[in-house]
Amino acid sequence: MNTIPFQHVFSQHFAYLSSQAFDSSFNLNEEISYLNQIIFNSQSTANPLSMAADWSVFDLLLNLARLGLSLNPEKKLAYVLPHYVETGEMALKLYPGYRGEIAIATNFNVIQNTMSTLVYEKDQFKVQVATNDVEHFVTSLSLDPNVRGACSGGYCRSVLKDGSVHVAYMSIEELDAIAQNQIEMNMGNTPWNSVWRSEMRRVALYRRAAKDWRNMITASNETKYALLSTEY
Repeated sequence: MNTIPFQHVFSQHFAYLSSQAFDSSFNLNEEISYLNQIIFNSQSTANPLSMAADWSVFDLLLNLARLGLSLNPEKKLAYVLPHYVETGEMALKLYPGYRGEIAIATNFNVIQNTMSTLVYEKDQFKVQVATNDVEHFVTSLSLDPNVRGACSGGYCRSVLKDGSVHVAYMSIEELDAIAQNQIEMNMGNTPWNSVWRSEMRRVALYRRAAKDWRNMITASNETKYALLSTEY
């Protein structure tokens, strides 16, 4: 009979982890089930997650609970990846996806809504410095560079809880630098090196905005630790 990895961690800390949930919608039993599936799926890989340190499993679930995220694969809010600490131990680390960053900013009453948008050379684009907002007029929905021009960058516009507007910008040079880094790190096997590059640019814009959203969160020391532990 196979033993469930980290069952002793789940049993020993279940009550405490449940007490740290962001709200009543967090279901620890479900999250443990999702985590178990992730661990089982890794067993045939070069780095099975069952080899991770116990303390990292506890920390991952604690961060998940405090930030109000989920490992539900259908929601695509957060992911689990191995991370090696200075001692050489494998640790499990929680990585919020861009949807997870939006969820965190929404959970902690930072934003009402947000949208990332790419800008092309033939678009009409202006930044209103006085209002910290943008004017962006698109003359064509075509992505053909001969029609709309090449991508020149983008922005993520967020309406904050108080009704004010926050805009994060990235130039095409910044986006291309991220693409090049990912292509080199993954030996070309990355969505950045595919027809999905435009979508990845939008994801990068959300992540840039999320750096500011996180700084706007008024949080307890426990939540600050969870945020620090899950920085991308």
